[in-house]
Amino acid sequence: MAQNVTSVDLQAKAEALAKEGVVGITIAWADNNGITRSRTVPVDQLAAVAERGVGVTTLFAVFDSHDGITFGHPGLSTPSGDVRLVPVADRIVQLAGQPEFAWVPGRQ
Repeated sequence: MAQNVTSVDLQAKAEALAKEGVVGITIAWADNNGITRSRTVPVDQLAAVAERGVGVTTLFAVFDSHDGITFGHPGLSTPSGDVRLVPVADRIVQLAGQPEFAWVPGRQ
């Protein structure tokens, strides 16, 4: 059975990752075109980011598959506003090819 975010001791997880040499955690999500996007946060900020998320521009909703931005969407034609990206904390894994980083899927 998978743990939920509240059952994961995030401070202990961050400390364990730091002892393994991890300095950053990359939070990934797929945009509306199925393109993987990400934000990277310092490992010592894991608990705070899991609680309040990290900001992602609302413009990701109007990126096309070539990373162009379509401007015909009222309310989404400027970068004002914010979407919060929250890591799925029980899915964090250290990257084998880049051991200074860990990866985790995110929820918007």
